[in-house]
Amino acid sequence: MEKILNVGCGDSTYGTHFVDLYPSRPEVVKCNIDKQKLPFPNNSFDEVYSKNLFEHLKNPNFVLREMFRVTKKGGKIKLITDNGNFIFWHILGKTHSGGYESHGQHGKEDKHYGLYTAHHLVNHLSDVGFKNIKFRYENMNVKNVVHKVAFKTISVFSKKLGHTVVVVEGTKK
Repeated sequence: MEKILNVGCGDSTYGTHFVDLYPSRPEVVKCNIDKQKLPFPNNSFDEVYSKNLFEHLKNPNFVLREMFRVTKKGGKIKLITDNGNFIFWHILGKTHSGGYESHGQHGKEDKHYGLYTAHHLVNHLSDVGFKNIKFRYENMNVKNVVHKVAFKTISVFSKKLGHTVVVVEGTKK
């Protein structure tokens, strides 16, 4: 059976093992991943997964080194984070221009510290040792029909400007 670690899992049930600063259920291990080592031995997981976490990290390379440490040789990492090139983060959103923390699940503790492009993420993953790094753009949690049409239209001209998130994957050789 494949072992999958979901880092910063929130309410997500994807994976076999879970860590989060704010455990939402008994099987989630509490860990402040910006400061603490992941509570697992080296080379433990076939996949390390994280969604909507990277932009909240104060110490992203520490966290990535820990993710690398617990990934098995031949295992993979998959990160999903806000796309720093997404045009509407810069025009309309409070997500990255202040004000988001009052809407977050954990109040003022839930902040954004970074906004990354696909190339930033490739650099980060490469720096800690991941190889065969690939990325793609996606739209996540877009329910408003007008937004869907606008994002799709922008995507025809520029994938990086018209998608809300970047998905980046790499392997540990």
